[in-house]
Formats: sequence, structure tokens, C-alpha cells
Amino acid sequence: MVIAVDDLMTHRSMAALTLVQKHIYHRVIISLPDRLVTLILNKSMTAQQLTSLVSYVIQVVKNADAEIFLHLLVKRLPKFKERLMTLAQHLEQKTRNIGLKTGIEAGIKKGINKGIKQDINKGIKRVI
Repeated sequence: MVIAVDDLMTHRSMAALTLVQKHIYHRVIISLPDRLVTLILNKSMTAQQLTSLVSYVIQVVKNADAEIFLHLLVKRLPKFKERLMTLAQHLEQKTRNIGLKTGIEAGIKKGINKGIKQDINKGIKRVI
């Protein structure tokens, strides 16, 4: 059964969660801040619910999409800027950790390849 977004918006306290769940794995997640702002301003969502929901989005979607999503919310909800910027810092740390891990893995691979080449060269010199 497919539920229209407008119908989801009437689900009061569950509207934001069902809206995010419907679109979490689609690029459409970037268009959700407008609807979430509407829910927050209609008092259908508390600050804690917003924090939990945004934390979930940051954990699940690609970093670039999560960053856009977060900045759109900050822009439209200045009242929650401090809370949302704390989440943005967590996103930056997550991105940094991924970059560090990728760099370490690339360095290890490069080191292994260099070691193999050196061993091959030593073997060739011994044969000659």
C-alpha cells in the first residue's frame, strides 16, 4: 500500500518519522526539510524528536545528502540552529573518520605493493 505524502503529513506525532522512512533511501530526502519545518512549526514535533530524526538521517544517508539536508533545516529553523549545528559537527567527524580510514587503507595497500616490488627486484638480482 502506498501512502501519499499529504496523507502522511496528517499523522501528527508520527508524520515526520513516516515521512523520513518513506524517503530515506531516495534522493528525495533533500526535499523533506520544508515538510519537516511545517510539522515543527505546527507543534507536531518536539526538539528532541527533531534531534533524533536528524541523527537517524545522518547515520543512514550519504554524507553529502545528509549535509545538504542538515543545512537546509538550519536555514529554515534558526530557533534550532545550535542543536542542529551540534549534529553537523558529528557529521563532519563521521566524514573525517571515513577519510582517515580510506587514507590508511590506501597507504597500507601502497606499502604492500612497494614491498612486493622490492622483493621481486631482490629476487631478480639474486638470480642474475
